[in-house]
Amino acid sequence: MNEEIEQQAQPTPERHQTRQGVLIWDGVVRTLHWLQVIAITGSVFTGFLFYFKEELGMPGDAVKYAIMTLHVLIGYVVISGLIVRLIWGFTGSANARWKNVLPAGTHFAQFFREAGRVIRLKPNRSFAALFLNRVMISAMFVALLVMAITGLIRAGFDLYHWPVGPMVQSYVAAEGVDPSTIRVGSSDGIDDEKWANLRPLKIISVEIHLYTAYFILFLIVTHIVGVVLMDGKRRGGVISPMFIGRRYQLGQGGKLGRDVSEEEARR
Repeated sequence: MNEEIEQQAQPTPERHQTRQGVLIWDGVVRTLHWLQVIAITGSVFTGFLFYFKEELGMPGDAVKYAIMTLHVLIGYVVISGLIVRLIWGFTGSANARWKNVLPAGTHFAQFFREAGRVIRLKPNRSFAALFLNRVMISAMFVALLVMAITGLIRAGFDLYHWPVGPMVQSYVAAEGVDPSTIRVGSSDGIDDEKWANLRPLKIISVEIHLYTAYFILFLIVTHIVGVVLMDGKRRGGVISPMFIGRRYQLGQGGKLGRDVSEEEARR
């Protein structure tokens, strides 16, 4: 693995090593990244408003359901972005492919082999950065998928939104009641026993949704701190590719130095 990293660090014609830098993140990845930044920020903000609406002087069911509806709509944006990114991971550019983003078995094997070097205080920092970055990305994707699933369940229970809502309405509708006539915030037409049967699922989904949100916030803060520190250590080239797509390696005095490989640039 060390030899592989060293070999990949050498400029090659196949990687289009020019003074224009190396293309790291394509337009689709960058657009999805910033779309998710905006959407997740909106989700956090509306979630905060929902849980502290009374303290903020916004009581009443009308306000509650308005905030929940906005939160769910933003959630659909997050889910749409996840779906597109999942597909793009199989069909997109080389650096967007999952094999170049998520940790593979070889990375885990190398990680354990590197443990001895860590004990001897001679770690391979380049590999460690690459491995931890891939683990962080994996954790973020899993957490967002959990948030999406639990969010859809909660939206189905609280607002009868698609895709879970119609199923909830059909199940809890009392005998002889058209499920489509069941309205948000009203118990008219609902079979209390059937609703009680579903309540544990709602409670579990709410708890998982909430604590996963905390975990995502932790990952976001860790990610921001990590990229800022790495960008400073490497004198740029870590944050800028998510804006302009390409990475440049700065030499002495901040001047443009040698070009970097794609593997180096992803770290």
